[in-house]
Amino acid sequence: SIGEAAFNRCTSLRNIRIPAGVTSIADDTFYGCTSLHSVGFHDNITRIGVNTFDKCYALTLEETNQDNPYNLPVSLTTLGECAFQNCTSLKEVELPETLVYLGVYSFRGCTALRDVKLPEGICIICAKTFHNCSALEKVELPVSLKNIDMRAFAKDEALHTVIYHGTEAQWEKILISGTASDNQYLLAAERRCLKEEP
Repeated sequence: SIGEAAFNRCTSLRNIRIPAGVTSIADDTFYGCTSLHSVGFHDNITRIGVNTFDKCYALTLEETNQDNPYNLPVSLTTLGECAFQNCTSLKEVELPETLVYLGVYSFRGCTALRDVKLPEGICIICAKTFHNCSALEKVELPVSLKNIDMRAFAKDEALHTVIYHGTEAQWEKILISGTASDNQYLLAAERRCLKEEP
């Protein structure tokens, strides 16, 4: 793995390619690398730690492996708390099908993020995961989803489309925190369920 806080606050770092032998990127590794624009991931990375790319304001994740349709490692299972918090240049996230854990605040404050697709296997969207993603317009959610926690989509005023891979009846069973100023924009968005009732 790359050690904890290895490149913490390296404000002149612009591009980096993760070595092939690395399977885990530790906590705070690139925290505060404000000029970091692109990261070359390889397919064997399974964990991105807590605060790993927090405050990487220039990060876009546009550089991808041509054999990988996602803009994150294809084997990723764990995305730590605040992993991409405040990445204000990040516009689109398509998470790999291997992902099973998405930490709190993972994408909080990603104010340019417009489109998110969550993979089958995700059961909970934790508190404030997409809080204050003010440009977020569309989210695609899996049938495996059981719980959308407190303020997961709070302050996402642009959110207008929810694509759900199950039926309307399955959607109604999801526990969605819906107190005042909580997930109101998610609940008010136009919802399209891709499966019909049997």
